[in-house]
Amino acid sequence: MARRLRQVVDLYTTGQVVELRDGTPVWVQPLNPFEADTARNEAQVAKTRITMAIREFGSEEQQRVREYFLSDGLDGARLRLVEAKTSERMPKIFDGIRNDPDWSERLQVIERGAEQTAPFEPEEERLLIKLTEDYTEELTKRIDNERQFQTESFASLDEEALWEEYLQWFIDRRAGEKMMGEYRVHQVLFGVRCCAGAQTDGQWDHSGCDSHRERLFADKDEVRTSPEALLDLLFAACEDVDMTAREAKNSDRQGSSSDSSPLPSAAAESTASTQDETPVAPPGSSPSPSDTPSPSLAGVS
Repeated sequence: MARRLRQVVDLYTTGQVVELRDGTPVWVQPLNPFEADTARNEAQVAKTRITMAIREFGSEEQQRVREYFLSDGLDGARLRLVEAKTSERMPKIFDGIRNDPDWSERLQVIERGAEQTAPFEPEEERLLIKLTEDYTEELTKRIDNERQFQTESFASLDEEALWEEYLQWFIDRRAGEKMMGEYRVHQVLFGVRCCAGAQTDGQWDHSGCDSHRERLFADKDEVRTSPEALLDLLFAACEDVDMTAREAKNSDRQGSSSDSSPLPSAAAESTASTQDETPVAPPGSSPSPSDTPSPSLAGVS
């Protein structure tokens, strides 16, 4: 019975072998739904904990943020927030162009042109150059509009209101980093397994691996205290297998006409890069330019 269960589990187990410096293999697999839920919950708790800790009046970290704020000065603080908010809006700006009916065909031509290996006709090459220049110009214009909007939004804030925005920006950034870090720790804890595989003719034989049930790390502390080089290797492998699993899942779902195209989970998206920051809504009640329809480009060559 146990052997049969193992065979069934192996049929549905995906992952990849990662070789360490001495050639020792470890197995890396995506989290199952229960493990992923645990990782997301722990990440959310970590985010809430750091948010509350910084918000607490008199906390050391808040005092450090206050020192940064005073060091920047009001004009410097406004400029820092403007650039941060503009950067956060970049995905919206890109999506705004991509979803603009006046740009859909042009973007297809640009993207297909980048993929094409056969030589272009001279007229086609000139067209591709012009469309690329037009796209760059349009993107720059929308970024400038967003930056101007953010500049005007912060210009009217007094010192107290500006400090509140500055503190909130720092908290969101710090909390996002904490949340993603905690999720990654759980990715490694749950997803990295011991492997007794043997390589023959370039192929791995995992018949002696007992379905990779044994975790490489016993607890989160072991993960956190591991060498940075090892963690970088394992983080990258976890992201790779997680992305592959998501792509396969989405491909299966999109193959059915009865299923709508699924969106990636918030946790999966937020762990895509350790440098990502939690998006922050701009101050004020007015919508950002990247949230409003752009003027028609009809007639623009």
